[in-house]
Amino acid sequence: MERDSVDSSNLVSVGYDLPAQYLEIEFKRGAVYGYSGVPRSVYLGLMMAISKGGYHAANIKWLFAYSRGEYSPAPAGAPAPAPAGAPARDYEGKYYG
Repeated sequence: MERDSVDSSNLVSVGYDLPAQYLEIEFKRGAVYGYSGVPRSVYLGLMMAISKGGYHAANIKWLFAYSRGEYSPAPAGAPAPAPAGAPARDYEGKYYG
């Protein structure tokens, strides 16, 4: 995912995928975290915040599902991820478990 550099003492760069509502943040210590289900308004709030680290802590950090590592969109034709609580699917979209 392409990220934009930000002026922050804690964050290095921020990227956002609107259709996926996926926010990606690179931190000064080198870690990259991705947050799922983030509305555009939260992304815009982060980008406009005077304290981006403070905004992240108050409005993103514990409020959205996250994963560590860089964004990797699903390949074309891959089934969409299941909503939380839905039965799991294999790579062909068949239910299992």
